[in-house]
Parts: sequence; C-alpha cells; structure tokens
Amino acid sequence: MKLTCKDIGILLITWLCMSSSVKSQSSKSFVVSEPARLIDVLNELSTDNNILFAYPTLLINEIEIPKSEFKYEEIDDLIHLILNDFDFEVYNVTDSHFLIRKGVEKIASNQVITGSIKDAETGSPLSFATIYVPDYSYGVFSDAEGNFTLEIDNNNYDKFLVSYLGYKQLSVDVSTLMKNPHIRLNQNASIIEDVTIEYLIPPYLISKDGESVTLGKQVISSKTSGIFGNDILRNIQLLSGVSAVSDDMASLRIRGSNAEGSKIILDGIPLYNVSHYYGIFSSINGSFIQKAQLYKNAQPIQYNNTSGGLLILDSGFNNESKNVLDINFLTASIATDNKISDNARFQFAGRTSYRNVNDTKFINFQNNNTSNFSENNTDNQFVANDPLFRFYDLNASIKIRGEKSKISINGFLSNDRLINDYTQDYSIQDFMIGRYIYKNTEEWSNKG
Repeated sequence: MKLTCKDIGILLITWLCMSSSVKSQSSKSFVVSEPARLIDVLNELSTDNNILFAYPTLLINEIEIPKSEFKYEEIDDLIHLILNDFDFEVYNVTDSHFLIRKGVEKIASNQVITGSIKDAETGSPLSFATIYVPDYSYGVFSDAEGNFTLEIDNNNYDKFLVSYLGYKQLSVDVSTLMKNPHIRLNQNASIIEDVTIEYLIPPYLISKDGESVTLGKQVISSKTSGIFGNDILRNIQLLSGVSAVSDDMASLRIRGSNAEGSKIILDGIPLYNVSHYYGIFSSINGSFIQKAQLYKNAQPIQYNNTSGGLLILDSGFNNESKNVLDINFLTASIATDNKISDNARFQFAGRTSYRNVNDTKFINFQNNNTSNFSENNTDNQFVANDPLFRFYDLNASIKIRGEKSKISINGFLSNDRLINDYTQDYSIQDFMIGRYIYKNTEEWSNKG
C-alpha cells in the first residue's frame, strides 16, 4: 500500500491529537474553592486518598490556604505543591505515610571541613561517632568509615565536642579543627565491680510435656519439724495431687491411689514399705538425695505397670564434696559425698534414732493386766512398761563414669527393732507364789 503526502499528514495530526488527549487525561486537578485551613485540606486529602499525615498540630493549625487550583499527576506532587509556599519539610515515609515538620533553617556557611574520627591507639575508624556544638544546635555523625563533613561559620562556632561510646569526650577548637580535621579519641577504661547474680530456684519445675515434676532443693532438704527432721516423703506430701494416708503417716497417696500403689525407686532400686515406727517416719534419708522426680499421671514406659504414682530418687553425681551432719529431737544423721578420682565418687548416708522412740508418746504401749491371785483382793492389778523402739537406715553408692559408659553400685538398708519385756510377781499375804516374765522382740528390715 502506498501512502501519499496527504495521508502522512493526516496520520501525524491524528497522533498529535491523541497524545495531547492522553496527557490531558493523565493530569489531575485539586481545587480549593474558597479559603480554608490547611489542617482541613490535609484531612480531606487523607480521607479521599487513604493516606496518613503526621505533623505537630500547633504547627499548621492557624495556617490558611487561599482559593486556588493545583494541577498534579501523583498525590505526593500535590502535597508538595500545597506546602510549597510554607516553611515545611515533607518526608515520604511510605507511599501512604507522610511526615510534615518545620523546615530547618540552613546555616550560611563559608567553610566546609572534611575529616575523620579514629581510635587513638589502634587507628580503627569509629563509625557513627558524633561531632556537635555544645548547645546541640548543630552536629553530624561520622559514616561507617569514620569520615565526616562539617559546614561551619567561623563567627557562630568556637568549638565542637566529639563523643563515642566507650571513649573520652574530646573538645576541639574550630581553628584547630580547620588545621587538622583528623580526630583521635582515647578509650575510657571503666572498671566494673564484681556483680553477683542471684537466682531463686523454684520449689519444683514441671516438665515441658507436663508428665513429671522435678523437685527442687527446698522440697528435698526442707526440715518438716524438729521431730521428723529431713523427711523427704513428708515434704512431698505438701505438693498438690499428693496426700498422706493420715496426718501421722509418712506414706504417699498420689492422685488418690493407696500407698501400696505408689512406687518409689532409689538409684534404680525399687523400695517397699519405706517407713520406720509403723509408718510414722520414712526410711529414706533426705540428706542422701540429690534429685527427685515425681510422676502423678503418665509414667516412663518401663514403669507402666504402676497403679498409682511414681517417685524416682537419685543420689546424683556431684563435682564437689559434701559432708552433712544433722541432729534433731529424735535422730542423728550423717551424709558424705567425696571424690575417689576424677571419674569416681563414693557416697554414704546413715541415720539412727539415739533415744527410745516411745518417749515421744506416738504410740501408747502401756499394758493393763488383771490378776486375782492376791488373797481377799479382787481389784485389777496394772502392769505398766515402756517398750524400747529403735531404728536405723543406711545408704551407700559408688559411681564410676567414663566417656561412653558408667557403673553404679548402690545399696539400701533400713531396720526397725521393738523390745517389749516386763516382770510380774504374784503373792498371797506378802508371800510370792509366782513370777511371770514376759519378753517380746520384733525386728524387720528392708534391703535393696
């Protein structure tokens, strides 16, 4: 197809018209039909264009915009056009957030100083150090390489201060700075006194899965009373979900189970009937225990046959030696934990009653026996005696640990002994006709 000059002229005119039309369509107009407050104009722009302005209210509250029309293509162009006649600075924080503040008066300068700030000893640049006048009216930061540029008026500034964290502040006269703009700061050596950080360990910690409770030293080592001493089972009775069979018993009932259904493991040894004096004292020496873990509900798979709760006790492996002597109203206890070598430890604990347990009157063993052998006398004859009750328990452990293996030899022994004996004479008119001798000894032990 051939184009004539006439056709080319028509196409050119059409293209120019279309371009003018597109340009006119891309240009927008904002009209202030009558004088209005600047704050009202900004609120209108914010609502119509879904943008936000941040500004000091007192700064623009009294400013009015006369009747006018603004041609713009983008909203940020319109904002700059509206504020162009006022002493404001506008910052585009984002496409829809604008910060308006009072313009900073430019300092008429007749001198530009370019320098650097470095460590006086190592020569390393000090990034983002500050150099400023004492009244804080003007200042700059050094860049990442420690370099800075100052615009100064010799008539307005006499000196500058240079600061950097961990360094001594330096005061520099303007005349000195103009001669040598390379600043060196000396480190400010600060000696901090020893700081002691104290952490209060809670009485117990619940595991992340919520299945077990690890008991702290407050529970393991607490002395329940002067009579019971360091009785770990009585301390555990105070935890939620755990109770005693009765107030004077040291056995455990976990989640409502009976005492026989609660299993106790000490250094891998299952313990049964862990009590002294008919259940009033526990036979576990709290001074020997370092770790205690209580399972109220779910238990490790190897103990799933336990109907009640589970208490796992461990004598631990400490890096420090320990010797403990504990004497209370009724018992005396000793515990020692010492190093045999870097990888081996020996632990021992022993506890015994040093006086007759019956002196505490927990149980009344008084015997009332009736005899009618006295002539002409049918009154009851009372025989009162004081049985002897003693107990002791022993714990021992030898632990050896290597890089890939460990050996542990553990032992447990508890013993109770009750001796109940008395003698009764029978007589008629001060003539003894017989003597009754009663002696009963009971002894029971628990070994593991």
